[in-house]
Order: sequence, then C-alpha cells, then structure tokens
Amino acid sequence: MNLLLTPAEISALDAETVPVPVYPNWFIDNLVDQPLAQALGK
Repeated sequence: MNLLLTPAEISALDAETVPVPVYPNWFIDNLVDQPLAQALGK
C-alpha cells in the first residue's frame, strides 16, 4: 500500500495520538508545588 499523508494530516494524527503520562510520572508532577515550579522556571 502506498499511502502519502499531507503535513496537515500528519499533524492531526499526532494531535490525536499523544501518549498519556505514565505512572508514577503524572503522580510526581502533581506533588510539585506548581507556583514554586513556575517561579523557578521549571
């Protein structure tokens, strides 16, 4: 099969197939003090 996608189609597919954060990364991110992280530029 020869399938050629346009850049717009590839972008649309990329947007729909973003991997979900895995445990424990999402949990650790929720433990971080968000205002402090923003102040530190992280």
